[in-house]
Amino acid sequence: MKKILLTLGVLLCFVTAPLSSQDTIEGTWKAKVRKERIEMRMSIPDNKDFYGDWNYCEYYKKSDFSGLQFGKDHTFKLTRNAGTISFQGKFSGNSGSGQFSFQSDNKFKRFLTSKGFEGITDKKMLVLCLNDVSRQYVEDLFKLSYSGISLSKLISFAIHDVSIDYIKDIHALGYKDISPSKLISFRIHGVEPEYIKKLHGLGYSDISPSKLISFAIHGASVQYVKDMNSLGFKNIEPSKLISFRIHGIRKDFIKSLRKLGYSDISPSRIISFSIHGISSKFIREIQSLGYKDISSSKLISFRIHDVEPKYIKSVHDLGYSEISPSKLISFAIHDVSLDFIKDIHSLGYKDISPSKLISFRIHGIDKKYIKYVQDKWESKLSPEKIISLKIQGF
Repeated sequence: MKKILLTLGVLLCFVTAPLSSQDTIEGTWKAKVRKERIEMRMSIPDNKDFYGDWNYCEYYKKSDFSGLQFGKDHTFKLTRNAGTISFQGKFSGNSGSGQFSFQSDNKFKRFLTSKGFEGITDKKMLVLCLNDVSRQYVEDLFKLSYSGISLSKLISFAIHDVSIDYIKDIHALGYKDISPSKLISFRIHGVEPEYIKKLHGLGYSDISPSKLISFAIHGASVQYVKDMNSLGFKNIEPSKLISFRIHGIRKDFIKSLRKLGYSDISPSRIISFSIHGISSKFIREIQSLGYKDISSSKLISFRIHDVEPKYIKSVHDLGYSEISPSKLISFAIHDVSLDFIKDIHSLGYKDISPSKLISFRIHGIDKKYIKYVQDKWESKLSPEKIISLKIQGF
């Protein structure tokens, strides 16, 4: 069933509010008739026990109400174990509105107290009534080992349709010790027994409730798991699959990596590729520059240090067509820019090696310093001599 429960300020605030002394809760209702169902919206304006306006929406069958009529002012009721809601008002066509009052059932209150539930207020009884929490439901929960469940969790069970059959189905799949909080999360995120069965069949028979919730949150569908299995990732751990989904890793991306020569790439590397924006296009551009066998770790370093294809091509054009990936990364780390290389070349050092260029940057040797030492020595000094002089503090 579709449920909407809103308050100003705090969702489900009635769970923790102080005990109210009023015996009857009153408010207004509006309804829409949708074939054999009624969409009922209820409001309690500016109620201090609800910390502001309280609004609730639920779909009910017409048969859930007694005395329901159309076309005239009348009273009809919704009676359940937790109490009775009396609706006064009128339906005109497919719409209705009016006032309602709720009277809790003292016998059911005593029953809940006898089961160990605490903090039972009329407003909590109203929510139990709206969600049809019965004596039988509570008894069945206790038989399923949930005798220690709190009233707030009982209400959440009802709101999120944690039915007895649902719990039994989950238990039958090996989750007999699952906590109430996890069951609620299962329902919130759509973790259904059939989904769990299929995951078990795909090799995830020991998957934890927390991981199942993460699978559901991040859209790790049965088809997605099958796709990963078909690519050889049958034993991939759940956390890696979740990371795949978080970082948007799809089947076609992995296939394209394999076509580019990365057939044995690990799940961790694939995730790193995605995190650092290593696309198939980026790899093809790097390979076209002569780095067909570049390792996955070097590609990641390229992206981390902004070694872009355009920069590599320009470095090649300056005479370093054989420069290694490691040296390119060092260039980027030490800010060996294109302008810096051109400056050094302009001073007569066109054949200077990548290592010496890196050393120049490490020791703070620039165009101005080279001119200075050359003027002092009145000759062209070798890169090694220039570095030595800088280290000596000249």
